[in-house]
Amino acid sequence: MVYYRFGPFVLDPASRLLLREEQPVPITTKVFETLVVLVENRGRVMTKDELLLRLWPDTTVEEANLAQNVSSLRRALEDNPKDHRYIATIPGRGYSFVAVVTEIAKQQNMAEPSANQVTPPAVSVAYTLPRIYNFRSVIRWVAPVLLISIAAFFYFRNIPRSPAFYTSVPLTSYVGSEICPSFAPDGERVAFAWDGEKQDNFDIYVKQIGDGTLLRLTSDPKPDLSPAWSPDGRTIAFLRFNSDDRAEILLMSSVAASPPKSLAAITAPMTLYPQLKFLAWSPDSKWLVVSDGPSYGGVMGLFLLSVETGEKRALTLPPKDYDDVDPAFSLDGSHLVFARYRGGGTFASELYVLNLSVDLQPQGSPERLTFYNGHSASPVWTSDGRALLFTRSEQPGNHSIWRISLSGVRKSEPVPLSVDRSSVLDLARRGGRLVYTREISNVNVWGVDLSPPNGRSGRINNPRPWISSSIEAANPQFSPDGQQIAFQSAASGTGEIWICDRDGSHARQLTHMGAVISGFPRWSPDGKEIVFHSRLNGFASLYLISAEGGTAHRLDTGEADHWGPSWSHDGKWIYFSSRETGDLQVWKVPASGGPQIQVTKRGGGSPLESVDGQDLYYVKLSQNALWRLPLAGGEESEVLPAVAAFGTAYAIGKQGIYFIRPDGQGSGQELAFLDFANSQVTSLVTIPRAVTFGLALSPDERLILYSQIDQVSSDLMLVENFHG
Repeated sequence: MVYYRFGPFVLDPASRLLLREEQPVPITTKVFETLVVLVENRGRVMTKDELLLRLWPDTTVEEANLAQNVSSLRRALEDNPKDHRYIATIPGRGYSFVAVVTEIAKQQNMAEPSANQVTPPAVSVAYTLPRIYNFRSVIRWVAPVLLISIAAFFYFRNIPRSPAFYTSVPLTSYVGSEICPSFAPDGERVAFAWDGEKQDNFDIYVKQIGDGTLLRLTSDPKPDLSPAWSPDGRTIAFLRFNSDDRAEILLMSSVAASPPKSLAAITAPMTLYPQLKFLAWSPDSKWLVVSDGPSYGGVMGLFLLSVETGEKRALTLPPKDYDDVDPAFSLDGSHLVFARYRGGGTFASELYVLNLSVDLQPQGSPERLTFYNGHSASPVWTSDGRALLFTRSEQPGNHSIWRISLSGVRKSEPVPLSVDRSSVLDLARRGGRLVYTREISNVNVWGVDLSPPNGRSGRINNPRPWISSSIEAANPQFSPDGQQIAFQSAASGTGEIWICDRDGSHARQLTHMGAVISGFPRWSPDGKEIVFHSRLNGFASLYLISAEGGTAHRLDTGEADHWGPSWSHDGKWIYFSSRETGDLQVWKVPASGGPQIQVTKRGGGSPLESVDGQDLYYVKLSQNALWRLPLAGGEESEVLPAVAAFGTAYAIGKQGIYFIRPDGQGSGQELAFLDFANSQVTSLVTIPRAVTFGLALSPDERLILYSQIDQVSSDLMLVENFHG
């Protein structure tokens, strides 16, 4: 029997153990088997078929399973597919283990390496027991080894072993919305706000984990939100809203029945930030950090508030048009992290950290931690205080949970947890539990008849339901002949691509990916194929499938997010959005497969080619503004200042652009048309509810389809044995 050493790693196949500098590396059984096969066949290319046969000899699986195994293995080895220190991808063929491996014998008098050993060369080392002359020498030699082995056993047994992927289960599944979770210090109870079975008012509740006990704490007719459990476990602070922008901070005992005590009044706009945290306790339970704004003309900064005296002092003063919310103290009280939003409840936010003195005085200005230029929120500190967990929303609308290290190089990476639409996190101080809010939206496809054709004059029919689902029907796209519609739906339990007839009838499932989300279906110009992206285990990848059904095959390579695909007018290229180089840019890949090419240099996403193929349109996230780039060469130019649904709600026609935009009168939206001939924008129809991703224009330009959020609810999800 042998084990293998490469870089800082030791692989012991017999013990099913991978060590890095004597520390176990947690990986799943199948990922471990993948590593063993690659190492044992180092120096040669293992084809995908070989690997599939070795790893899944008794079942048939898709090639994507192998790609995901290799991706997980690379993360465990901290390998980069561009550097391939350990695993090299051979395009179109398979994988090869390319690191130098030292082969170490675990037995006496192991034979020398075979003559047919291939490169990279493996060095075979045989360890032989020293010559032993008597029992006493045996004891002297064996005893230290035995003691070390016993110590190692207990040491490694107590090391938390994080799974390759965490799973979550519902903690609550009530009618309506359960939001703003906060753990008790013991990690056995969660306080949260729920709008009740009638969905008419938020109150504070406590859920006991394990036995299902639910305790109602408040029953005031005014909405109660943002509960925060004190570190000493004695008090729950929360907000009671008196109006849209005024709230009262109340303190309630968690150990004895008593009416809540009023501490202070603050400005806290419920309509702008209904699910966010406005309160955070200091580690000694003597202070609260609150978001407030009355002293600074409505700009919401963070303030320190004494629980004993009511003393209040400012910690942050954000720039004009920004709000500071989502505060969280580090476990030692030396840092305060928070989210800074662009004012008015916009989608964009970044995380900042503020250094604090021993007496909680701010030390310098807040330091920016994230540079996502999107939506980063709900930061919580990990148990070791060296990193933060937070939610981050990609443009396709899938919130995911991320981790950023605060020691050394500050690198953000997704937590290995398949999550979509997560909004608020909390991490138990004890017990290894994570809770988060998962939003559940009832999304349907709505249609607008354009009469006469192109809909720029005469009567426009009001929107009406087109494709309805109890869970989701979104992101529609017409076939080239206009007789079918592809859309995404979770009606089967997972996000899949579906197809229906033009009138919304005869819906049938096209894909069976089993992913959290498969979305943004786009028909090829000849109508034979559909491209889409799918998040099998976190990262979004591009897939092609026949419009008649069958097995989808992956189009792209690498481990970065590639999403929101669309076709070139000639069907030769597929555009997509990616942060491959750090910033959101438009890329393209040959529809037949091949190298991925970056198209934009100054930012862009949600790409669409013009009907004649002369221009590429895309959206810049800063304001969801629509831009145009001549494909024959030339400078980019702005076309529209704002497009709804994070820039995806637009469609290119022959004579202009149909798009959804804010109506300028609050939270409403409207369908509008930009005429290429005179650059004039015409309002077509009001859309009463919030829209989500995508907008489809029929080929005859007589029908517009869009996705509308008809109902929103949320549940709390629980992750056990979490070691972030």
